[in-house]
Amino acid sequence: WIARSWAGGDRGREVVDRLFPCLEEHLSVGGCLYMVALDSNDPHDIASEMAARGFRTKVVKKRKAGIEFLLILKIWRRLQA
Repeated sequence: WIARSWAGGDRGREVVDRLFPCLEEHLSVGGCLYMVALDSNDPHDIASEMAARGFRTKVVKKRKAGIEFLLILKIWRRLQA
């Protein structure tokens, strides 16, 4: 049971994949989301999905922790020109 609590589903993103479609309604205009991700969460795919929704994504920190690589992602709205 405890192993399932850490698993996170497909690519470890079961919860955050449900957040992305409604992020626009929860994030203020000048706000940003900081998210901890693993390399196995496919951060490039996260950035692509967020770009398609009108957001930008930047890796602000990357660190090896044991056998995993942790990343801090910053996600914010693209400004309209």
